[in-house]
Amino acid sequence: MNDIYTQEDLQQTQQLYQSIPVPEELSARLEQSIAQYQPAKKKRQMPRFLKFSSLAAVCLLSFLAVCNLSPVVAQGVSDMPFWGSVGQLFPAKHDMQNDGTISFSITHPALSGRSALSQSINAQISHIVMERTTEAQQRLDEYHQAFLATGGTESEWAEHDFQINIDYQLLCRTDQYLSFVVTSVEDWSNAYESCWYYNLDLQHCTQPTLQDLLGEDYIQIANAQIQQQIADRLATDGDAAYFSPEEGGFTSINEDTPFYINKAGNPVIVFERYSIAPGFMGRQEFELTKE
Repeated sequence: MNDIYTQEDLQQTQQLYQSIPVPEELSARLEQSIAQYQPAKKKRQMPRFLKFSSLAAVCLLSFLAVCNLSPVVAQGVSDMPFWGSVGQLFPAKHDMQNDGTISFSITHPALSGRSALSQSINAQISHIVMERTTEAQQRLDEYHQAFLATGGTESEWAEHDFQINIDYQLLCRTDQYLSFVVTSVEDWSNAYESCWYYNLDLQHCTQPTLQDLLGEDYIQIANAQIQQQIADRLATDGDAAYFSPEEGGFTSINEDTPFYINKAGNPVIVFERYSIAPGFMGRQEFELTKE
């Protein structure tokens, strides 16, 4: 089984998505969703990116509702990869420009399954998209004010091309596991680069934990293997560097430590840039095996 979408997969998904009518009963939900994110304290028109995010979330809900209500649509989706109680993972891409200064590029995934797990994950991702676009706009507004306060002009500001990108990557697709990551990056500030990892057991319709994959002693197993891999990297790569525990470096994982599942079925612990090593080391990953 391939680990990336083929052009045919994408075309089928696009055709199916574009052919779905929005049920009339969801019109009120659309209006309610848009109104929910109207600024409470400022009497001005809602930015276009907020309208887009609300619309994207409601279109996602509309798609899932149609899958539940229409046997024809459900059958069409079922012919695509990943069908089951979890459903198919499909992309929904939207690009837009706001005020000529800031560009939003949002490509978020969604699961078409009818299980409670699929619906929960879709709701989480919709919340991430809304939250990150809103927070990014707020941070950019603050940056704009600081730029002007320190001598910058509006014409100079207009020359900037700020990018806000929300995307996702399929990390693993096997008969048993599906792993993907949702990323959010603001190109004017590396401090606001975030990742959310999702792991699904397709056979049991669950989200496996590190304990499920490594056993009761998963913390001790993971810590020992990570410490050994760090030592090996330092010994074999003269340019490698890691923070010491006193400097905020690696000490231990916990139940919330992010990870994904690779094709071998092994968990891969992920530490984002700057978390346990200097920035030039980039994101640090450690594949773990059950002892």
